[in-house]
Amino acid sequence: SDFLSRFGFIRLLIESDTELVAEIEATKASLEADKELLAEELSLQIQRHAELDAARAKAEEDKSQLNAKTLRYEEL
Repeated sequence: SDFLSRFGFIRLLIESDTELVAEIEATKASLEADKELLAEELSLQIQRHAELDAARAKAEEDKSQLNAKTLRYEEL
């Protein structure tokens, strides 16, 4: 009787541990998927930032050229 009660307890403990391990593995897989998505998003944000920097530099260059043309026009 004592053996059966211990055996039942151990069986419940093993089942509980098995469920817990499965939950942990599922959570880990979900977190890894989220990490991949975040890495892709970060890469995209870095690319967009570089594109904006290039566009900003081009706009500044265009502005300088326009200012130079305006000065030449005003001199005439």
